[in-house]
Amino acid sequence: MSETDKWWQIDKEEEIPITKMDVHICTICSKEFSSDRALNQHLRDKHGHEEEFKNKKGIMGPKQNGRIINYILGAFLFFFGLPFTLVPFMMLSDGVIDPDYPFESLFIIVFSIPFLMAGLFVQILGLKVIRGKAR
Repeated sequence: MSETDKWWQIDKEEEIPITKMDVHICTICSKEFSSDRALNQHLRDKHGHEEEFKNKKGIMGPKQNGRIINYILGAFLFFFGLPFTLVPFMMLSDGVIDPDYPFESLFIIVFSIPFLMAGLFVQILGLKVIRGKAR
């Protein structure tokens, strides 16, 4: 066949790509990948390159190690502060506040407010420890 018979065929040199995709090549095994994410996953899975993924978004690495301790400590603090928060309500349910004795009742209310505030502080601290915001 002569060149004129193949007028509908395009030579390799004359081909024009419609979309040019970035090709990412593995430096170890020379495989080609269409995205950087696929190349990184290949490196991690096939070649064991973990150092790139250790601190990615806090999912893996040193931030994850103390998470269970934060949950336990935060729950302990939260439940430790709960009885102190409930002191005024326990006094009300006991009937300590009596309208016949207004000064004593006022003293009991004022006396119980620091317990309420300390209990709320410890509970908020426990919730911050659980969320990982207390450092």
